[in-house]
Amino acid sequence: MSHDLHASWASAEIATMFSEDPSCCLASPPGKVEAFAGRESKVVWPHADGVVGVEHPTFSKEGRKVAVEFKRTNEGIHGVLTAIGQAQAYLLKGYSGAAIVIPQDYETLARASEYVRDVFDNCSGTKQVGVFGYAPPVVTSPTPFRKRIVAVRKMEIDHAPPAKETKSYTGSETQWAHVREGSSTPDAFYRYLQSVKLVSAEVASADLAVLPRELILAAESKGADAEKYLTYTVGDDFRDCCWREFWLRYVLTAEVAKPWKADGGKYQVNGAPSLLRRADGTGNSVFFSGRKDSVKNQIVEELNAETLSEAEAWDRFAANVHNRAHSLREDVDSGLEHVGFIDAFGRLTDSGFRFVEACERSGDPNGEHARGLFASALLRHGQFAALLHYIHYVSERQFGKDALSFQVNGKFSKEEYLAFLESEFVDDLKVMRTVSKRGGTARKPFQGELAQLRQLGLVDGYRIGVGLVVNWPKVLEIMEISSP
Repeated sequence: MSHDLHASWASAEIATMFSEDPSCCLASPPGKVEAFAGRESKVVWPHADGVVGVEHPTFSKEGRKVAVEFKRTNEGIHGVLTAIGQAQAYLLKGYSGAAIVIPQDYETLARASEYVRDVFDNCSGTKQVGVFGYAPPVVTSPTPFRKRIVAVRKMEIDHAPPAKETKSYTGSETQWAHVREGSSTPDAFYRYLQSVKLVSAEVASADLAVLPRELILAAESKGADAEKYLTYTVGDDFRDCCWREFWLRYVLTAEVAKPWKADGGKYQVNGAPSLLRRADGTGNSVFFSGRKDSVKNQIVEELNAETLSEAEAWDRFAANVHNRAHSLREDVDSGLEHVGFIDAFGRLTDSGFRFVEACERSGDPNGEHARGLFASALLRHGQFAALLHYIHYVSERQFGKDALSFQVNGKFSKEEYLAFLESEFVDDLKVMRTVSKRGGTARKPFQGELAQLRQLGLVDGYRIGVGLVVNWPKVLEIMEISSP
């Protein structure tokens, strides 16, 4: 088991402890504490092993965020001293508190957690650092550290300032990376990383020159620079330049930017595909058209019904391009940071270089080697390994009680099963934020995550008495790939 996986489990248990006993993190805790385990994208030093978000009625809407520093037994007593320094560095970095989680004993240092407590009690005035000692986890449990961590030194974050982790704390409401089906694809990641290389080398060339003049005028009518409006960028910093290069080169091409075609006096949808390949190898991704509620389809329907003028159509299309650029940027730019392919400033990491070079050598981001690096980054840096662990053992626990759970009219109901998993993740495991539970929305629980896992061949359907079927041999094979 990896250090990161153990750290995820420990962070979840710390969140549970805060929720069940607010005195673990507050000096005087009136009211209820809501806590959940999140993650850092691990691209801005020093890197926290985990993050626990804490919400309380007396806190501002930003809440408080506690960095978790986790030490394994095999790190030895040297890790005791580094943990002391790292915890204080997290406070300087902008966290409201830091939780040191170390073994209760080392072979060469008995009562190690108490030793760390004594260092802080005698040598430091800060009360924002907590010390937690642990016994070995039960790795076959969905909550491996449940009741196996004790608060040796409670922390106080009541009067600490809200966390200022705007760059390295991702704001993710889960412990694993944000992904979305159709957007977080190997080719989208590859092409964006190529754009980063071009901008870094100052040879980027994509611009608005090839786009329809009507679209540019519609964007300018919004009172903004047309290029910035159509790419949803506000400035000229490095990340904005990279995004403009990617969006104009691979998505909003000259052909895609034409909403309709005229044929015999009738308007027809121009469904030209983008230059981004789908993850399943079935062609290229299509933006702005294809579904009845897509902007191009709606525009053409209204143009033919003569309820919309062409000027109004261009105006509506420009607004949709603006909004779609924003939503895709959230998926691609943030997703790349979550899996460790770019840093907080948008520059390629060593992992990102390895992935983009593998894609360039083979010419295929969906090829075996490139997909292996992509999957490895997702499981390791993106913490999908923790997600699969939780799904497997929560399911095993439930089916151990009732092998026929989630049966509806004699058939397995994946909808009820996924809703059950989501509730367990929020209410018991504390690895999803309460407000992220779906309620009345079109999106289903774990929709993006499961789509990604299926495409990588890591999960395959559902089975009575098992739930989600995980391809563990392939997961373990991917985990053996050196961390990209």
